[in-house]
Amino acid sequence: MLVLSRSPQESIEFPNLGISIKVLQLSRSRVRLGIDAPRDVQVRRQELPPDDFSGLPKNSDLHSTSPISDHLRSAVQSLQKVQLAAEITDSGQVLALLTRIIRDLEVLDRQVQYWSPPSTVPPVQGERRALVVDDNENEAKLLASFLRLKQFQVDSVYNGADALNYLANHETPDVILLDMNMPQYNGGWTVREIRRDAKFEHLKVFAVSGAHPAEYGVEVGPGGCDRWFQKPINPSTLVDEIIHGSNSRESVLN
Repeated sequence: MLVLSRSPQESIEFPNLGISIKVLQLSRSRVRLGIDAPRDVQVRRQELPPDDFSGLPKNSDLHSTSPISDHLRSAVQSLQKVQLAAEITDSGQVLALLTRIIRDLEVLDRQVQYWSPPSTVPPVQGERRALVVDDNENEAKLLASFLRLKQFQVDSVYNGADALNYLANHETPDVILLDMNMPQYNGGWTVREIRRDAKFEHLKVFAVSGAHPAEYGVEVGPGGCDRWFQKPINPSTLVDEIIHGSNSRESVLN
């Protein structure tokens, strides 16, 4: 969805986040946006030069132990960028920035229905270790936050090569949660590299994807992924499978 394809006064709705973006003015040189958000999501107007992003929150400022708070904080960051983009007169910069922001908000909006309330899944007994591999920082943070609430020790990396480097230099985790659609060293490549090493024969690899395993040439079985979760994932099901999943490697789960 591209904001710039919308007519003036049309809105883009994110119902699960309670956020609405309305195109107030649209021309070749200027875009003005109106933003509606719940009180939890503060929207601040940024009076910054076009190339000055120093006023935007850093990742370190967005730390939270709650997946829902992470949703809202990520939305704040995106909305602040929207406000900044509205002050930029170069239409190319506006298009690139707003397209990325809308995609991030769409991901958050799809996910939020599955991540509330987090208390529906009881904490696990004893510490378990998980490695999250996902090039989308928002999704990686959401999943890691939820798992930490359930007493998992979690590390995150952002492509398959980093995942292999992690395995070579750290204690083997109990499970890898692997996004399949990564632009660099994608999930299919990563699974094949892991399964080539005999010492990872019993390592659980759970794939997370909006596509079917056949599209990546990866089997759900002994030589591939232990489980295949269709996006958007349900964290309750995910945690239950990590803890109680059978030894069978033949499950594709929605």
